[in-house]
Amino acid sequence: MPSTDVAALIEHRFEQTNGELALWIDDMSVRLQRRSGGWFYLAEIPLALEVNQQVLDMALRLTRPALEHFGERTAALCLNPQNASLNLLVRLKNDRTEDAVILLESLCNQCEVWQETLLSLLTRQRTAMPV
Repeated sequence: MPSTDVAALIEHRFEQTNGELALWIDDMSVRLQRRSGGWFYLAEIPLALEVNQQVLDMALRLTRPALEHFGERTAALCLNPQNASLNLLVRLKNDRTEDAVILLESLCNQCEVWQETLLSLLTRQRTAMPV
């Protein structure tokens, strides 16, 4: 979907008082939701594996490097208890469409980095384990 279409969808959602906008971007589920604290993006990190304690521990060790790398746009890592998936959560600082599109792009990039990093580390860890 071209970014102008996404911008129009976001702008339309900002005009609503509640509800959510569900998007599918580069094989990622991203939702824009109005909560009591404002507008939030929630993006599922696409991992084709069960998020168990090992995966969660590894992900938590990566939060500090993520904060250093992505700076002020860093999304918070969270575990979605409904489907046991890792997600990134970020609050929009305002309801300007242009800022929301920029933050959405950053969030999608962060998801891709998290996905690639976690899968790479888990693969290396599995191949390093003796059989």
